[in-house]
Amino acid sequence: TFFTTRLDPTYNYNGYRNLMYNEMLKKVKEYNSNRLLTDIYIHPNYEEHKKLLLKEGFKLVQTNREYSCDIRKIDTKKYYPLIKKLESEGIIFYDSKEEMKDFQNHYKKLEELIWIYDEDVPIPDGIKHTRMPFKQFIKRQSDYEKNSYGTEIVAVLDKKYIGSTDLYVYHKSEPHKAWTGGLGVLKKFRRKGI
Repeated sequence: TFFTTRLDPTYNYNGYRNLMYNEMLKKVKEYNSNRLLTDIYIHPNYEEHKKLLLKEGFKLVQTNREYSCDIRKIDTKKYYPLIKKLESEGIIFYDSKEEMKDFQNHYKKLEELIWIYDEDVPIPDGIKHTRMPFKQFIKRQSDYEKNSYGTEIVAVLDKKYIGSTDLYVYHKSEPHKAWTGGLGVLKKFRRKGI
């Protein structure tokens, strides 16, 4: 089971992180998991989160590359020529939340796309990629769209979802930063600049 614990930094040192962790453990029992994994990235609560994980017996099994950007300084104009070129080839880019809600089977297609390219992500030995149930994907997607949505861009060719990327913004703690969540393109469409 993969899990994430998020806490508004103003609530540090009041025991909330431990309470959330213990509640999460109760829920995990329902999944009959034999291993717990979590992502840990540099953020205002990094040291507190790290202390909890070490205290609970977690060990570092993989170092993740971490990317964030100051969204006030993003220059999208330099990508206009590439976008125009890709659009001339029929590849259109949409914002998932703002422009695609009415697309037929939008979330099913998005989940399928993410599952396919997630299988290429290297993971520690002994762990297999596991596809989460669609119901769980929708719950996670809904939480993302409600609480930390920056943007999620989907590349579409002839109604087929061929690539996507999403940015998370933690509006309370770091409203000026965006963090890359996922980024992937189907193998057949790679090396085109998508």
